[in-house]
Amino acid sequence: MWLARKVRINNFTKFNTKLSSNVLKNFTNKANKNYPIESINSINSSNSSKSCNSSFNSFNSILSHKKNIQYSQPRFYSNDTKQEQEIRNRNLVGPFTWKSFVVFVCAGIGLYFYFNYEKQKLNAKRKEELASKTFGKPNIGGPFELVNQDGQTVSDKSFLGKFLLVYFGFTHCPDICPVELNKMAKVTDKINNDSKYGNILTPIFISCDPHRDTYEVIKKYINGYHKDMIGLTGTYEQIAKAAKAYRVYFSRPPDIKSNEEEYLVDHSIFFYLMDPNGEFIDCYGSNTTVEEVSNSVKDYIKNFLSKKGNRDVGILK
Repeated sequence: MWLARKVRINNFTKFNTKLSSNVLKNFTNKANKNYPIESINSINSSNSSKSCNSSFNSFNSILSHKKNIQYSQPRFYSNDTKQEQEIRNRNLVGPFTWKSFVVFVCAGIGLYFYFNYEKQKLNAKRKEELASKTFGKPNIGGPFELVNQDGQTVSDKSFLGKFLLVYFGFTHCPDICPVELNKMAKVTDKINNDSKYGNILTPIFISCDPHRDTYEVIKKYINGYHKDMIGLTGTYEQIAKAAKAYRVYFSRPPDIKSNEEEYLVDHSIFFYLMDPNGEFIDCYGSNTTVEEVSNSVKDYIKNFLSKKGNRDVGILK
């Protein structure tokens, strides 16, 4: 637009300059025609001076008229419609308006609270999963099938619903087994005599000497320790399978004769605490006291009941 305007002004200036040159030329020709050089020489100086003054006055009037000419500014008209103008204005501002700003802020706030809620929900679920899992504990416990002190066949499922203290030994043990079984019996009394829990803990003795420990022998043996203690025995293969599931080591002399009664069985000397679902919780060796084991078992029971509840595991009936 600016370039077009400049071109028009330059053309107009050239036109005015050409016009002035033509006017001056016509005036000169007219003067020569009316006043030939020969006539001019014969005219006296006064008449010549008057004629020249008159001619120059006419030329000056033409020039002054040229100065008074008002140059009209070029006018440019837009053919844009109202809709195009609105589009142009919108492009100048951009798509970001106050309405879009409010929508953007509301959407951002909504997304923030939504993702924060989902994050808290996910963290709570993760904590719950971690609380229900145990890390670094051995895989102890598993299915077994043995015979109890009454000659009845039982399995690991027969003891679901109660906490268990499980110990592997033999009835002819001279010193270690009686000490550990006495400890286990005292812990059982401390737990079951507590009004908060009731009859919730069951002690179990599993023989690792099936050659001598029949169910009749076991029944007589365990009666001297606790009235609620359960004794289990079976074939050598059945006991070996149970010992393997509980990671218990035992060894007896090879080639035992049928009538041989005097020999010792080497075995592990700690007992296990199992939960009502048959899963391993903890184990206690010979260096622990009755008070230490009792307090530990109470803590485990309290923690288990606060998470699972009595009805879920079928205990405290």
